[in-house]
Amino acid sequence: MKQITVSVPGKVFLMGEHAVVYGKPALYAAIDKRCKVRLTPRTDKKIQIVAENFQKDITLTTDGVMEKTYVAQKAWEKFQKENKVDILKDITKDPMDYLVIAVGETLLYYGIPPKTGFSLEITSDIPIGSGLGSSAAIAVTIASAITLFLEKEVDKYRIHEISVLVERKKHGNSSGGDPAAVSHGNLVWFRKESDILKVIHPIPFGVLDPIASNFYLVDTGIPEESTGEMVQAVRQMYNQKIEFVSNVFNDLEKLTRDMVIVLKNNHEDDLIELIRQGERNLEHLSVVSDHVKAIIRDIEKSGGAAKISGGGGRTRGTGNLLVYHKNKKALEEVLRKYSLQPLVIRLGAPGLTIH
Repeated sequence: MKQITVSVPGKVFLMGEHAVVYGKPALYAAIDKRCKVRLTPRTDKKIQIVAENFQKDITLTTDGVMEKTYVAQKAWEKFQKENKVDILKDITKDPMDYLVIAVGETLLYYGIPPKTGFSLEITSDIPIGSGLGSSAAIAVTIASAITLFLEKEVDKYRIHEISVLVERKKHGNSSGGDPAAVSHGNLVWFRKESDILKVIHPIPFGVLDPIASNFYLVDTGIPEESTGEMVQAVRQMYNQKIEFVSNVFNDLEKLTRDMVIVLKNNHEDDLIELIRQGERNLEHLSVVSDHVKAIIRDIEKSGGAAKISGGGGRTRGTGNLLVYHKNKKALEEVLRKYSLQPLVIRLGAPGLTIH
């Protein structure tokens, strides 16, 4: 069999983070940063994983991969019962464990032992731990490459099922929206109706200029808290203040629906207002640090809008901010105060690609 190469984009939340875990819709956009996996068949039975970003590699037998996957599943089940974040964090304490679990879950899903071993080389220009879907991208690319290696058809909905099994070992009770977004690309409407029913609807139009040209990412630093920890923190708030948090989620749902209409009609000023309102709701959930709030307020004063795009963070960094601004020079002037730089991005990148 020949070498197999697949890639997927990163993603941003246009609207709906955190609320999506509770059955509310989210709108995602794929961005022009990609994760690539190259699978090369081996002549032995070993499975090698090379992670260029981590500058690490590991070689295991198939039994070794499956053992680690079973251990991860048992730990996840314990986390579900005890709701202790430390249990979740231990599952992928070594970042290579997540990659091994992705291999194991894929092999387990199909129930087919590989005829030979293989090597996986993973490279990515999607920043890790910054709310841009890096873990989902890794899960989707690994699952897709191994699916092809097993001579199975790459069906995006099956790849999504596998990726959710992988992701929850890192994020706990993730919605499954990130794997859907990176698999399908462009714009994706996602809603988790239940554990076995998820609505994944690719939006049949793209983001047009001038809106398409005015989005930026601003890296505020990797959060001290993991996405799983932030999801748990919101869950605790929800259990303590059900009515308050439910109202926040309901407002985020309205904003998500409005966002689709605004993008379709290419209404720039309305988009700015929606992003600002979405950010305020996320601040009500206490997932935005005071340091990042100050940056966002300054961006707003200069005529732009910004919001976290992912789980957020309470201490200092919140990962990447999704920023919209008509005037790049004005944005750069604001960010200079914080020694930050805007990164131009294009929304609507193609999804899962077999090279």
